[in-house]
Amino acid sequence: MAAVFSERHRLKDVARFRELRHSGLVVSRGYWKLYRLVNGLSYPRLAVVVAKRYVRLAVERNLLRRLVRERFRHRKGFCDGYDYLLVVVNIPSDLDKSAAWSALDDLLAIEAVGG
Repeated sequence: MAAVFSERHRLKDVARFRELRHSGLVVSRGYWKLYRLVNGLSYPRLAVVVAKRYVRLAVERNLLRRLVRERFRHRKGFCDGYDYLLVVVNIPSDLDKSAAWSALDDLLAIEAVGG
């Protein structure tokens, strides 16, 4: 099966965002906070929140979201049946990008073994 991040894998329901934030299991690493909650489906769904106060330019926020979805797409087999909300907690402008990606990979690895 090809790893595709289709429209059905995107979480867009605002009520579900609230539910994830209030009832979901949360794991933090570096600049990322990941909320997880069972969704009752046979596939995972993901939402990425990048606040303007942390990443000023829309172009950079959108690129960050795309890159996160791509990393998730390559690892989504481990997380079937869950909704995920990934929130950028704080990314300074002088950030070492490799450190941020390393923290995200660590976070996804934790989820792969059952968080």
